[in-house]
Amino acid sequence: MSCDNYQDAIRSLSIFYGVDYAAIANMVERDWPAVLPSSVEYCEFLDERLHFIFMSYLGIANFPDAMFDVAFYHRTRFDGHEEWFDQGVLNAQDGVVAFFKKIEPELSMYSWFDLVRSRSIANVIDRNRCEINRGPHAYDTFFDAAYGQGRLNFDVPEFALTSTGFCVEEFVVFCRERLKPVIVKFLAKPVSLSRYILSLWFFVFREKFGLEGDPLYFNFYGGGACVPNEKIVELIIDFDLRACRLG
Repeated sequence: MSCDNYQDAIRSLSIFYGVDYAAIANMVERDWPAVLPSSVEYCEFLDERLHFIFMSYLGIANFPDAMFDVAFYHRTRFDGHEEWFDQGVLNAQDGVVAFFKKIEPELSMYSWFDLVRSRSIANVIDRNRCEINRGPHAYDTFFDAAYGQGRLNFDVPEFALTSTGFCVEEFVVFCRERLKPVIVKFLAKPVSLSRYILSLWFFVFREKFGLEGDPLYFNFYGGGACVPNEKIVELIIDFDLRACRLG
């Protein structure tokens, strides 16, 4: 199961419920629940009783009892070579250390490099003290990874941001001009399958009505563990070539 786009979300829901693609598509496009109009508050999709509404429309009596890997989407930058992820998707602290090790040959001659590296590692350590997750972080849908959350584009890795802005302008330029934005699509078990399914429905809802909005759920929990390389499905680079909207 995955959520590359609207059609993929419907395909994944059909797999989950064990019905034809057309059954989900017809419900979404012709028989959408009247209790979920375009004006409904997004927080309604936090209510797990919604499952019973969708199941009723699909004629399904029981919520499928299963647990399996689904696709998640990690947003970052890399040098364009797949070898960048030979060690998989690393946790926050290991990831920032590995990142600077990879770019060190190109930047070590600059006086500001050590400052950026030390400050970035310190930022991650401070953040880890306040967070339980500790990375890696990922979105439930490709669209949210590529265009969501206020259209953040991660021109500069988040660990290099401080309360006063970017660390060093030269580093900003390097990231924007020399590193490619990439979404790492990988497989993992969701924190909650129930919430993941609602996340897919919420995405379909937004696409159906052409609505904007940040994700309500983050169903991947890194917990400081690495996502192994063999769990990586794809490196997605050309974001704009993947149409997400209806029509």
